[in-house]
Order: sequence, then structure tokens, then C-alpha cells
Amino acid sequence: MSGTKYLWYVEKVRKHLPLLKRLAKEASQSAINNAHSKNIPVAYIEDGWIIKEYPDGTKEKYFKLNGGTMK
Repeated sequence: MSGTKYLWYVEKVRKHLPLLKRLAKEASQSAINNAHSKNIPVAYIEDGWIIKEYPDGTKEKYFKLNGGTMK
């Protein structure tokens, strides 16, 4: 079987980066929508903060990151 069938190939070959980014964005948005539909908040990093976002759109700054560690 050809190496082009494996995920590591897609990750390593730069020409596939736009595809990988698009798939990651779609998967992330689907997971967020799924969580919110079940009334579950989601967390993500924005501007050096871990943000907790509730299904109603309310955002809460949870932790400030400092060089990859929680401050």
C-alpha cells in the first residue's frame, strides 16, 4: 500500500496543509455545535487566555496562559 494513504503523509507534505486546516476547522465547529446542542460549554484558547464559552454565547476568561503554563 502506498504511503500516501496515511495521515502522517498528509501532515508532512506541505501541499496538503490547506486541506488539513479545513478539515480541522470543520471538525472543531461540529464538536462545538454538538456540545452546545447538549447545553455543554466549550473551552478554547484566545489571546493567551483559556476561554469557557457557554451555549448562550456568554464567555468567561478561565485562566491566563504564561508561556504555555497557567498563571
